[in-house]
Amino acid sequence: MALRKTWLWGLVAMLWVGIAWLAFGQAVRAQAPTQALITQPLVPATSPGFVEVSAVVVEAGLACPGGSCRVEVTQAYHLHNRDRVKPASLRVKLAAPTAAKGEGAYRATFKGASLAPAGEASAWEVSLGPNEQGVFKILSQHEAGPSLFLDWAWDMSALAPWGQIISARVVWRLPEHMTDDAFLAIEPPANAFDGRALEWEFEALNAPPRFHLAMLSPPAWGDLRALSASGDHLNLATRYLALKEEADRRGLAYPDPFEKVLAELQSALVEGKAPAEAHTLLAELYRRRAEAMPELRLNYLVLAAREYEALRALQPGDAEAARRLSQTLFDAALTASAEGDPAGALDYIRKAEAVDALALPPADVERLMLKWAVELALAGKSPQALRELEGVLSPGLRESLFRYAPPLAFALTDVSLAQGERRVTYRLGLYEPSADDTRQRLQRLAARLREVPNVAVEIVAPAEGSTLEMTLYAHWEALADLQGTSAAIVKVCSVEEGFLATLIAAPWRADVARYDVRHTAWASEWHYEEPVDLADVAAAWEAEALYSHWHLIEVRNETPLDERAALEKQLALVVLGDQAHVWDGLPTACVWAYHVAAPAGVPAEGTSWSIPWGEARHLVGGRRVILWERAALLVGLSACALGLVGIVWAFRRRA
Repeated sequence: MALRKTWLWGLVAMLWVGIAWLAFGQAVRAQAPTQALITQPLVPATSPGFVEVSAVVVEAGLACPGGSCRVEVTQAYHLHNRDRVKPASLRVKLAAPTAAKGEGAYRATFKGASLAPAGEASAWEVSLGPNEQGVFKILSQHEAGPSLFLDWAWDMSALAPWGQIISARVVWRLPEHMTDDAFLAIEPPANAFDGRALEWEFEALNAPPRFHLAMLSPPAWGDLRALSASGDHLNLATRYLALKEEADRRGLAYPDPFEKVLAELQSALVEGKAPAEAHTLLAELYRRRAEAMPELRLNYLVLAAREYEALRALQPGDAEAARRLSQTLFDAALTASAEGDPAGALDYIRKAEAVDALALPPADVERLMLKWAVELALAGKSPQALRELEGVLSPGLRESLFRYAPPLAFALTDVSLAQGERRVTYRLGLYEPSADDTRQRLQRLAARLREVPNVAVEIVAPAEGSTLEMTLYAHWEALADLQGTSAAIVKVCSVEEGFLATLIAAPWRADVARYDVRHTAWASEWHYEEPVDLADVAAAWEAEALYSHWHLIEVRNETPLDERAALEKQLALVVLGDQAHVWDGLPTACVWAYHVAAPAGVPAEGTSWSIPWGEARHLVGGRRVILWERAALLVGLSACALGLVGIVWAFRRRA
C-alpha cells in the first residue's frame, strides 16, 4: 500500500511539474523548442531596379520519422528582369540572419545550379540578362524534434521591397491524412485542405500577409485519436493535460481541455478504473482551474477538497492526501475571507484543522481566525464569532469577554394564583454567547428548589435555539403555607447572586395578604390582595449593567502591544459593546403578568394585571357574584304564597 501511495503522488508530481516532457509511448530525446520554426524569405539587399518577382512558390513538407518531426521548406522565386536592353546584377539575402548550420542551413540554387554565398552565409549574387527570367530556390530544414506541437511561420510581408508580387502559392504538406482538429492556428485562412495538404494562392499582391501555422504534431495527434478509440480515460485525460501544459509554455492557443479532461476522469470513476489516480487528478485539475479563474476560485477549491476527501476514504492512511486536503481547505478559507464571507472562512479553516492541523502554521491560523471573527462581530454576528473562536481565545480574553455578559436578552414572567396552587412561568430568551452558562446556573437553581417542600420545577429547553421555559409550582392549603414556601424559594435564590436569581425570586418576595371567599344568602364574594415590588430586579440589573459599561471603557483605554493584541481589543470592543446594548434593552424586554383565578366554588371570572419594569403596585381584586338561582326560588315561593292568599280570600267572599 505504501509503495502504491508513493507511486501515486509521484505520478501527480510528474504530471504538474514536468507534464510537458511526457512522450507518447517513447522517450523524449531532446527538448522541444520554445519558439516558432521560422523560415526566412528572400529579399533584395538593395533596390531591385527592373527585377521583379513574377511568382513565389513555397512548399513546406512535414516529416516525422521515428516520432521526431522536421519541416523541409523549398522557396522558389521566379525573378524577371524587365529591362529589355540592359542586364541586371542583384544581391539578395534572407530577411533576417540565421545561425543555422549543417542540415539546417539555407542552401540556394539559381537556374538549377547551386549557388555559393556571397561574403556572408545568407546572401547571394544573381545576374539576369535583358528580359531574362530565372528561378531562385532556397532549401532549408527546420528540426522540431519529438515535440507535441509544431509552430511554423513565414513572413511573406517581408517581400514588400520587391514591389507587387504577381502571383504566389504556398503549400503545407502533411506526412499522413489528418483532420482539421489537428490545427490550432492557420493564418491567413487556407484556400483548400484535402487532409494531406493546406494550400494558399494569391494574385497581384501589394500587401503580402504573414503566414503562421500551429498544429499538433502528427505523432501526438495520432496517439490522441488512438487513446480516444481505446477508451483509456485516465491516460487520455493525462494526455490532454500534457498538451495544454506545453501549449501554455510555448504560448500556443490550445483550446482549454477542462471539459474533456473532466469527462474522461469522471468516466474513469464510473468504470471503477484506477479510482485513486482519478480522484487525485480531478483534485489537481480543480485546483489549477481555481488559479485560472479567480472569480470562481472558491467553487473549484471546494470541488478539489471533495476529491481529496474521496481519496482519503479510499486510502485512509494517506498522509499526503490529508496534507493536500488541509491546504486546499485553508486556501478556501483565505478565498472566502477575500470575498467578504468571514463565517465561511472560519468554517473552512476549522475543517482544515480537523483534517491535518500540523499542515497549517498555528500562528497564522489563530491570527486569521481572530481577524475573521472581528469581521463577523462587526457585521452584527458576535455570538457566531465567539462560537467560531472556541479553543482559540486565550483564558484572559475569554474571561474578559464573559465576565459581565448578560444572561438574558428578554424575560416574560407569568404569575398565576389559583386555589391550592401558585404557578410562575419564566419564558427566557438566553443571550447566546453566555447561554450555556445560564442553562447550567438555572439547572443548579432548579435542583436546589426541588428540595423545598411542596415545590415542583419544570425546565423545557428546545433542542435548537436560545430560549428556555422554567415553571415553578408551589402547592398550599392555607395562605400561611404559601407564605412559608415563598420565603423558602427566595432564600434558595439568594444563594445565586446577580440579576438572574433576583428575577427568579421576584414573584415570590411578596406575601399574598388575602385570598378568601364570603358567602351570603343571595351572593358569593371573593377577595385578593398582594403587594408587588419589582425594585429589587431593577437594582440588580443596574449594578450589572454599570459593570458592563465600565468594563467596556476600561478595554477601550487599553493599548495593544502587537497585531494579535490589536485584534483581540477590536473583538472585545465589538462584543462588549453588543453586551452593553443588550443590558440597556432589558428594561423594555422584561414583562410581568399576574393572573388570579376565582377560588373554588365561586362561579366568577378571575382578574389580571400587567406590571411594568421596576414598579411597585398593590394588587387588589375580587368579584361579587349574585346567586340568581336562590333569588328565583324566593320569587317563586313568594308568588305561590300570594296565590294561596288570593284563593283563600275568594272562597271566604263566596261563603
